Amino acid sequence: MTRLSSRCAALVAVLALCTAAVTTMVANAPPASAYANDLLRLEGHGWGHGRGLGQYGSYGYAVDEGRTYDWILDHFYGGTTAGTKPEGDITVRLTEFDTRDMVVTSGSPFEVSAIPFAAGETAIVHHTATGADVFKGTSCSTAGATKVASLGPPTPVAKTAYAGDDVKLMLRTTCGTTGNVRSYRGTLGLVASATSTWVVNTLPMEQYLRGVVPRESPASWGDAGGGKGLEALKAQAVAARAYAWAESRSTLFKTCDTTSCQVYGGAGLNGDRIEDSRSDAAVAATAGQIRLTSAGGMARTEFSSSTGGYTAGGNFAAVPDTGDDTPNNPNHNWVSQIPTTTVEKAYPTIGTLRAVAITKRNALGVDGGRAVTVQLTGSTGSTTVTGDALRSKLALKSDWFTPVDIALDVHRVQGNDRVATAAAVSADLFAAGAAQAAVLVSSQNYPDALVGVPLAMAKGGPILLSDAAAVPEATMAELKRATGGGPKFVYLLGGTAALSDGVKVQLEGAGFQVERYGGATRYATAVQVAEALGNPTTILESTGTNFPDALAAGAAAGKAKGAVLLTAGSTQAAETAAYLQGKTVTRYAVGAEAAAADPSAKPLKGADRYDTATKVANQFFPGPVVAGLASGTTFADALGGGLHAAMKGGPLLLSAATTLPITTKQYLQGNSDVTLRDLYVYGGQAAVSDAVITDLKKR
Repeated sequence: MTRLSSRCAALVAVLALCTAAVTTMVANAPPASAYANDLLRLEGHGWGHGRGLGQYGSYGYAVDEGRTYDWILDHFYGGTTAGTKPEGDITVRLTEFDTRDMVVTSGSPFEVSAIPFAAGETAIVHHTATGADVFKGTSCSTAGATKVASLGPPTPVAKTAYAGDDVKLMLRTTCGTTGNVRSYRGTLGLVASATSTWVVNTLPMEQYLRGVVPRESPASWGDAGGGKGLEALKAQAVAARAYAWAESRSTLFKTCDTTSCQVYGGAGLNGDRIEDSRSDAAVAATAGQIRLTSAGGMARTEFSSSTGGYTAGGNFAAVPDTGDDTPNNPNHNWVSQIPTTTVEKAYPTIGTLRAVAITKRNALGVDGGRAVTVQLTGSTGSTTVTGDALRSKLALKSDWFTPVDIALDVHRVQGNDRVATAAAVSADLFAAGAAQAAVLVSSQNYPDALVGVPLAMAKGGPILLSDAAAVPEATMAELKRATGGGPKFVYLLGGTAALSDGVKVQLEGAGFQVERYGGATRYATAVQVAEALGNPTTILESTGTNFPDALAAGAAAGKAKGAVLLTAGSTQAAETAAYLQGKTVTRYAVGAEAAAADPSAKPLKGADRYDTATKVANQFFPGPVVAGLASGTTFADALGGGLHAAMKGGPLLLSAATTLPITTKQYLQGNSDVTLRDLYVYGGQAAVSDAVITDLKKR
C-alpha cells in the first residue's frame, strides 16, 4: 500500500472524501535503486549524544518561549535540584601539549617554581627522570637554550602576579601542536606519570567558566530576543560548572579542554581575548550554582549541541525538547549523503553494500527515535553495529537517523472542492482532538486569508474555509474532529463582509469560542494578526492586491515565526507603515511590488510569481526534506497548503495548472538530488494536473 492510500484510508472515517479522491491521487514515485549514484542517504536529527541539556533547545526555550534558566535546567535535568558549591580551583589538562615540553611566556614578569623570568622571556620546562629541567630560550627547543635549573618533585609551576584582562600580560603557552598561542588565567604546571606528561592549567572555577561558556554556546545568544538569550547562557554556565565539579579524569587533573570533557579555550587566542562580556555576565549571575542528585551528590550535567527534539536519556529522564526546533538551529533536521565505498571501507567484511536497516530504536521521538542497533548487509556478509558506532565511523551528527533512497515521493492531498481540500489538509496534519484552535477564512475572497499561516502555526490549529453566510458542513465536521469540539478558539480573519456574524453565531452555538481579527482594510487585518503574534521580529511584506506572492510568504513566515504584512501594490500601505514605524525587525519584500513599496526590505523577487516562490524557498528553507506545491492561479488550496508545508518543514511552491514552470522544476529537481524527499500537491486535477508531476519526473 502506498503512503497516499494509507493516508486516504485514515481520512475516510473523518471526511468520507477518499472514494472520489482516490482515483485522482498521484501514486508515489517508483522506488529508486538501493543507493542512487552509489550514495547512502541518511536523514537525521540533532548533533551530539543528546543526553542532558540541549544547547539549541535551551536557546529556543529562552528566546522563543521566554523561559528562565532555572526552568530550562529543571526540564533537562529531571531528578536533580538546584544547589551551590563554594569557589575552588579546577585543574584542566591542556591536550595540545600532551607528551611535550611546557613552553611558557608572558608580557609581564613571571616565574617557574620561584625561578624568575622577565616580561617577554620564554621558559622551556622539560621533564626528566628525577623532576624537570628549566631553560631560558627563544624557540620551542631546548637546543641552544640556557639551562637555569634542575628541579626535583613536586610539579614545576609557572605563575605571574598579573590578574587583569589583558591576555598579552597573562601566561601564554607556545609550541603546541596547532601553532596557536593561548593565554591562561591561574597557573600552568607540567605533571607526569610513569609513561607520559601533561600541561595542566589550575585556576578558580569561576575564571575557568569564562573560558568555557563562550566555547560551548555562542556568546551572541545573550543578545537574542532582546536579551532573553542570556537565560540560555546562564543555563550553560550552571551545567558547565556542575559538570566540571563532577569530573574526575585523573589524580593529576580533574578535566580536559576538548569535547571529550567540555571545550575550554583559556582567556585569549593569538593575542585576542576570547572571553566575552555576555558569557561573563551569565557566569557571574549564576556564581556557585550547580545541580544536585536526589542523593545530594554532584550531578554530572552532560549537554550537547542539539537533541533533535528529544533527549536521549541516560543519567536523566528522556524528555521532549520542543525548543530544539528553533529557526536558529541548523541541526534539528539534517541530511547526510555518504559514498557507499566509505561504508564498505569501514566494514570490509560485508563486501559491496546492499542494505542498511535499523533493527532497534529507542522509541523516543519521530521515526522511532535514535538507532540502537543497525544491520549492514553486503555481497559477502552482514554485521550488526550500534547506532553510536556507525555515527562515529561515518562522522554523522548523531545516532538519530534513517536510511532512505533518493527518489522523490509525490502525495496529493485533495477533497472534492476547495472546502473539502482544506479539511483534508487539516486531517493530514492533526489527529482527532489534537488541534488547539483553528483559523477560519473566506473560501471566496483572499485578502484577509493571506496572513493566516503564521497565526495558525502559533495557535496550533488548521486553516479551514467558510462561506460568508454560514460554515459549510465539511468545515464544521473537521473543526469538531480536529479540535475535539468546544470550547476551543476559532479565529475569524476579516470583517463581516468576508465572514458574517452569522458564522460567528453558528460557531458559538457549536460550543466554540470565537475571536475575530478584522480591520477596516485588508492591511489593518494583517496588522492585527501581527500584533496578536506578539510583535514578531521577522516580517515578510507582499502585495495585498493579488495573492501569489503572499501564499509563498505565508509558509516562510510560519517557519520563521514571523508575520505577513501587506502593501498596496507598489505603494506602502499606511497601516503597514504605521506598524513598522520604530520597530527593529528583519524585513523581506516578497515580489516586485512589495520591493517597490518598501525599498529598505531585503527583496525576494523573481521574474514571475513562480520564480518569486522559489527565491523565498531558497531564503527560508535551505536543504528542504519536504515541499508543497499548489496552484499559482487560484488561492484557496494554497491557504491550508502553505500551513501544511510549513508544519512539515518545507516551502510552498506554485505551479500552473497543466505546466510546471521551469524555475519550480529546477528547484524541485535540484533539491531532490540532495535533500528533498516528499512533495505534497494540494488540490485536484483542475488545480495542479498529473501532467505537472509527469513533467517533474522528466530529466
